[in-house]
Amino acid sequence: MAMTKEERVKYNHDWYIKDKEANPEKYKEQSRRACKKYREKHPSQLRARCKEWREKHPEENKILLKEWKSKHRVEQSNYERERRRANKDKINKRTKELRKMHPEKFRNLFLKSEYGITLDDYNIMYNMQHERCAICGIHQSNAPKRFIVDHDHGTGKVRGLLCYRCNTALGCVHDRVDILRKAIIFLEESDGHN
Repeated sequence: MAMTKEERVKYNHDWYIKDKEANPEKYKEQSRRACKKYREKHPSQLRARCKEWREKHPEENKILLKEWKSKHRVEQSNYERERRRANKDKINKRTKELRKMHPEKFRNLFLKSEYGITLDDYNIMYNMQHERCAICGIHQSNAPKRFIVDHDHGTGKVRGLLCYRCNTALGCVHDRVDILRKAIIFLEESDGHN
């Protein structure tokens, strides 16, 4: 008895599913080859479809990207290092242009990566300190450089904003209170200092 079209489609589908379960490596390799072929033939369409999917599924994309990066961390860092080395001048030029076009964005990225704070956090501290250094009290308008974010090098905790000189002074004594006390005693005991 001959099969109807629907029966033949169902039979073929069932056979395919069973064979796929029995020979997963065979189908993985076929799938890889088909994907590679499609990517080579239709790169712009694939990029557009991927971009569309990422825009529709931002949370899933974040999770997948995080998983991919953790699995391929070494390869990715080697690739990035090699790419930067090969295109150093081009990347530096582009970064300079972008920094001029978006100074606040770059400042925000720097503060976030170095101290774990945003530009808004910086501005809140700046206003709370009345635009003055947290140690010497010099006003920002009289300071030669923008105030520096002072932080505990052990814990990374941000302590406040300091002028260049005060931040350098703390750095020179490695944030050690005992040395600062000795310096105060030394200055007080020296002739001509109050």
